[in-house]
Amino acid sequence: MKRRARNNFLRKEYLILFIVMLVGPASVSVAQTPEEELAHDRRVRGEVFLGYHQWDALAQLSSPDNEGFSSGGVNLGAGVHWGVSEWGRSNILAGFDFALFSNESNIHHISADVTSRGLYLTPSVKLMFDNGTGPRYGFDFGLGYYLVDIAEVISANGGFSDDEVWEDSAFGGYAGVTVDFPTRKSNWRRGFFMSAKVHYFDLGNVADEGFVFGPGTLGPNAGNLSGPVVMLQFGFHGFE
Repeated sequence: MKRRARNNFLRKEYLILFIVMLVGPASVSVAQTPEEELAHDRRVRGEVFLGYHQWDALAQLSSPDNEGFSSGGVNLGAGVHWGVSEWGRSNILAGFDFALFSNESNIHHISADVTSRGLYLTPSVKLMFDNGTGPRYGFDFGLGYYLVDIAEVISANGGFSDDEVWEDSAFGGYAGVTVDFPTRKSNWRRGFFMSAKVHYFDLGNVADEGFVFGPGTLGPNAGNLSGPVVMLQFGFHGFE
């Protein structure tokens, strides 16, 4: 069986993540008065997170050997948002999010089982409410680019190599909620947060790409791959 070998997917993912994490902390950093520490301001919010996600449509894909993917996976990413306006006792922030997400499988390829790897890069808006005390709540909305591939990833010689079986991209979006928990005496400048987001995108039919000898890894029609993908994310946020 002949497969296209690629190892640039991880490079693309981590290059974008590196840029996002550089831009966030470096955007703005100046001393502020107590009044500027309040929620109604126009500071820059940066965040990094690690999370769990559930993707039922991925688990419903079928292979020639009747093996499949785990519906649960892990994700990590970062976001940067700038305060742009106020609405009542809420603060409106606009920016972008980037994340990587992955699911394992028991679908064997050549030397190992294949993995589903994905990323999203989405311009997004946050609407954060100031309730004066306690946790602060907000709504999240994003629209942007989603990329997913299925590949065999092997660790060798201190690095990674991959043999890609399938790849596709699509336009999609998400809606979610965020809860901020400030650290002691930080006055909302920094703290922990958790968020729940529901992503939707449609990647179409999943099948082996290129010339295939025999039944293949995914077969000619493993099924349609789309959302929703439910992501729970936990991380650290800071304002500058």
